[in-house]
Amino acid sequence: MKRVAFGGIVFSLTLIAFSAVGVKYLNIVFDTSTRWIFLALLASVLLLRGQQFFLFTSRFGPVLGLYFLWCLLTALWSLVPLLSFMKATAFMIIAVSFVTAGQVWVQTWKGENTLGYLLPVVLMTLFAGLFAPGGGGVETEGLTIYRGLTGNPNYLGILVASSLPYALLLAYRSFRNDRPPWVKTVSISLIGALVTLLWMSGSRSATLCALVISLSFFLSLNQSKQVTSIIVAIALGAGALLVAPEIERGVYQRVVVKSTSGSDIFFSRRQTWDISAVAAEQGEIAGLGYGASAGATSFDWSLTSNRYGREKGNTVLAVMEETGVIGLAIYVAAILSIFTELFRGLRRCPDSEGRVELSLLIGFIAGLIVQSMFEAWWSSPGSVESALFWSALGVASGLAKRGAEESSLSFIERDRLVDVSADLVGRRIRTGSD
Repeated sequence: MKRVAFGGIVFSLTLIAFSAVGVKYLNIVFDTSTRWIFLALLASVLLLRGQQFFLFTSRFGPVLGLYFLWCLLTALWSLVPLLSFMKATAFMIIAVSFVTAGQVWVQTWKGENTLGYLLPVVLMTLFAGLFAPGGGGVETEGLTIYRGLTGNPNYLGILVASSLPYALLLAYRSFRNDRPPWVKTVSISLIGALVTLLWMSGSRSATLCALVISLSFFLSLNQSKQVTSIIVAIALGAGALLVAPEIERGVYQRVVVKSTSGSDIFFSRRQTWDISAVAAEQGEIAGLGYGASAGATSFDWSLTSNRYGREKGNTVLAVMEETGVIGLAIYVAAILSIFTELFRGLRRCPDSEGRVELSLLIGFIAGLIVQSMFEAWWSSPGSVESALFWSALGVASGLAKRGAEESSLSFIERDRLVDVSADLVGRRIRTGSD
């Protein structure tokens, strides 16, 4: 039990180490260097327990393994071979370690503790969002957007979105299982705080991620709860617009165009995407090298590549630039194989709470992929989104596997019950005839 608890603690600490890099005060301990120490500790724990390569027992494991191999091979012809080799190696270790740790987490913590791996992230998000001295706001395009204790509003936004699955599950369980009123109050207050922080941050990419998570949660509910949710949402939305019509204009300016002047919703991203589109064409078939940027050929060795290259702003364009058409094809195949396995597991979940848990994580994974179309974190293995994505995939695949096993056991038990019933009926018939 001590070894199990230690493994769970290391998993949570490693996730925090990658997430807290951009949070003031916490990054005194969890900085761009110490996060690798925690990752090495996590990988060592899994290796010593013989669990380091659980990822490859999943259906999507071989496709991801092929993608890791291709990223590593691009170092042979990369513009910056050392950078590509280092980033591809880090990418493989991070993905394998977090996915495996997530799968082991599901095997270890059952029942209501499954999404508990996100609780430290929730607490960190509340700390970063609610305890910023001096207001924590920044002026941009005529709007004041909030960043809290993080480096920028988008960072705060993605932390908020990653906390949403835990908050929604807490609310779902508190009302479904008729928990005490204070538990229901805490769960609703947590969701309210997260939604407020997301609104204040004005992060469009994080808002899209949160919307995908919310939609996935909504679709996992039974029909009566869906109808209730729709009625409540319509009533709240209509009431807000009637009471304060300027809310509609405020939402458009703050979230959609992120400006008080102009109407181009992609104005802040268009220049970045244009440059990335040109660079993607240079990637051609094999790419310029994983992590490499077109035109940037100098790299000083360090544990972070923040000073190298440029912002790419879109994962698909970044994948084409770095790993070429071949890499993009493997990337698409990997994403499809991931969702194929997760949805197969969702269909086989034997209980409603298990389906809600898995649906929330599927929405989280899908939301991060949507968000990567604006932030391009896929080629930045040390980013907070990377750690959140791979850990969520590990827990989700563990839940899918556990649901399939429980469903198979239930099927076997039903078969045994039918056989026993048939045997009893046969005995009664024979007894009556005698």
